[in-house]
Amino acid sequence: MASQTSHGAFGATHAPRDLTRVVVLDHRPRGAADGIEDAVARCSAKCVRVSAASMVPRAAGDCEIGLVAFAGRPLPDSPVLGDIRRLKERGYTVLCCADGAREWPPGVQCRLLLAGATEVLDSGAAGFAGELCGRLGDLVKAASERERETADLRRRMLGLGVVGCSPRITEVFRWIVSASAVSDLPVLLTGETGTGKELAAHAIHQLDPRRCHRPFVAVNCGAISAGLAESELFGHRRGAFTGAERDRLGLIRVARGGVLFLDEIGDLEWNVQTKLLRVLQERRVLAVGDDHEVPVDVRVIAATNRDLEEMVSRHAFRADLFHRLNVLSIRLPALRERPEDVEPLVTHFLALCAAESGHDHLSASREFVDALRHLELPGNVRQLENVVRRAVVTSKRGGCLRLSDLPSELWLELSRADDPPASDETTTDGASPSSSTAHAQDRASPLDPVAVLDAAAWKLEGALDLCERKLVAAALGASRGNRSRAARLLGISPRCIFNKMRKYRLTA
Repeated sequence: MASQTSHGAFGATHAPRDLTRVVVLDHRPRGAADGIEDAVARCSAKCVRVSAASMVPRAAGDCEIGLVAFAGRPLPDSPVLGDIRRLKERGYTVLCCADGAREWPPGVQCRLLLAGATEVLDSGAAGFAGELCGRLGDLVKAASERERETADLRRRMLGLGVVGCSPRITEVFRWIVSASAVSDLPVLLTGETGTGKELAAHAIHQLDPRRCHRPFVAVNCGAISAGLAESELFGHRRGAFTGAERDRLGLIRVARGGVLFLDEIGDLEWNVQTKLLRVLQERRVLAVGDDHEVPVDVRVIAATNRDLEEMVSRHAFRADLFHRLNVLSIRLPALRERPEDVEPLVTHFLALCAAESGHDHLSASREFVDALRHLELPGNVRQLENVVRRAVVTSKRGGCLRLSDLPSELWLELSRADDPPASDETTTDGASPSSSTAHAQDRASPLDPVAVLDAAAWKLEGALDLCERKLVAAALGASRGNRSRAARLLGISPRCIFNKMRKYRLTA
C-alpha cells in the first residue's frame, strides 16, 4: 500500500457544496424562447450561461450539470458534439435539448450519447419546461448523492493508502470497489510504468471480503528465469529435474485462497502462458513432475505496461489467455492525464518523509508544486515520489521545498518547455537543421541514464521506450507538429512516426 511502498499512490476529498451549478451552452439564435433559466431556478440551482465550451471551468465536484441547447439535427462533424465532449471531460453531467428531438431517428440521438450526453430532450414539445425541471431535479439529487458517495469513497481509499482527487482516478476507485466484490474473476490492470498497478491490486485484495485475510503473492514475471518460471509458479516434485531436491508448492498454491498478482505478465514465456490458461479455466494446477492436477482457489490479477492486444496480433501473447484475463480490466491513467493529483501526492510523500526522518513538518511551496505539474514525468507517480524524496534530502533549508530544491536536469526541462518553437525549416540562428547539428549537440544536455532507468524501474525495455518517446516528442516539437517533417528529421517513414505517436499517446 502507499503507506508502505506508496508507488503509484492515487486523493484528497472535497466537501459537498450547497448549490448545484448548471452551465448552459446555447447554440440557438438569440431570443429563442425556452424555460431553461426558470427550470434551473425552480431546482434551487445556479444558472451560468457561457458562449463557448472553452470558457467552462473544470467541475469542482460531482454536483455539476452542463446543458447544451441547439437547433436542428447534429451532423457527425457538428461543433455541438465537440462541446458535449469538452463538458464531459471537464467533469459535467451533460443534458441536451433541441426542437424536434423526439422525431429524430435513433442514430442521431446516439451521436449525442456517444459524445457524452446523458439524455436528449425535445425543447419544442409541450411541457418542455416541466420535463426539464424534473430531469434537472433528478440529476441534482443524484449528483448530490454521488458527491457524498465520492467523498466516502475517497476516505476509504485513503485508509488503504491510496491518494488522488481527480475525476479520472475517482473512476478508478469506483472500479476497484466493483471489481473487489466479484472475487472469482481475474483482473487485468494496464497502464504506464509507475501508475500504481500493484497498489490497485493490493486495494482489490484488501476490499475483497472473501480473500482479504488470505495471502497476497506478487510475482514479477520479467524477473523470473525462463528455465525456472514453470517451477516457480506451478511447483515441482522432488527429483523432477536436476536440483529439485525437495517438493515445492509453487507460488500459485502459496496464494491459495488469496490473490496471485502477476506483474509484467507480457514478459511471461509462451509455454507458461499455456499452463496458466489451464489454471484459470479449470482451477486446477499441475506441478512439474507430478501425475495429477490438484484443485486451487486463487484469484489472478495481472498487470502490464505493454499493449497486450498488439502482442496478440503478432503472436507474442496467447489470444485465449488475453481474453481470459480481460474479463475485468482497467487502464490506470498516467500522471499527466490527472495533474490535479500532483499536489495531494506531494503532500502525501512529504508526510511519509517526515515520519521516516523524524521531522515535525515538511511542506512544498506553490512554485514547487506548479513546477512538478509542468514536468513530463514519464515514470509517473513513482518518479514523482523519487523527485520529492530527492528534494527533501538535498534541501538546504528544510521545512518548505522550493523550486531551487529541484535537480538541475529538471530546471533544464522546465526552461526548454518555455522556449519558443523553431521555424519550419531553420533554427533560430538561420541555419538549416542539418547544418546546426553540431550546435544542437553542444546545447543539448545528455540524458541522465540513472534517472531514465530509475523512472523505468530499471527495466531496459521501459527505459528505451522512455528515451524513444522523448525523441519523437522532440522531433514533433521541432517540426511544429508536422508529422512528415518530423519523420524526415528522424529518418523514418510517416507511417512509422504515426505508429509511435499512437504507442506513446503523443499529439501533433
